[in-house]
Amino acid sequence: MKRMKICEYPDIEVSLLNWFIQCRDLNIPINGPILKEKAEFFATKLGNKQFKASQGWLSNWKIRNNVVFRKICGENASVDQSICSEWLVKYLPIINQYSTDDVYNVDETGLFYKCLPSQTFVLKGENCAGGKNSKERVTILLG
Repeated sequence: MKRMKICEYPDIEVSLLNWFIQCRDLNIPINGPILKEKAEFFATKLGNKQFKASQGWLSNWKIRNNVVFRKICGENASVDQSICSEWLVKYLPIINQYSTDDVYNVDETGLFYKCLPSQTFVLKGENCAGGKNSKERVTILLG
């Protein structure tokens, strides 16, 4: 059985974990480069000049803190349930007036110019919901 090394910089690791949890509570996507940059920031703030946020350090930090990388699924974090309920009450009577022959299924896809990562680090067992993508895009309707 492999032993996990004890962390050499607990103050940096705790600061990074607290920051990470705050970001995930706000559904902000976090990836490796962001974590490494923030760890370097905390090291500087805490006066630690020897610290280097290497890929190996990041891998060990993720293991020690049960952080995994997942694909962001949907826009659940952006949906206001009260608006959905209001929409159903308002538009369901209108929709019911149409024949199924008059109903079409279409989908849209977009080319995004500014987009947050589609994957993020999360704590094991944590749900992974994201926010809305940037509106700066070319949208194509497929039907």
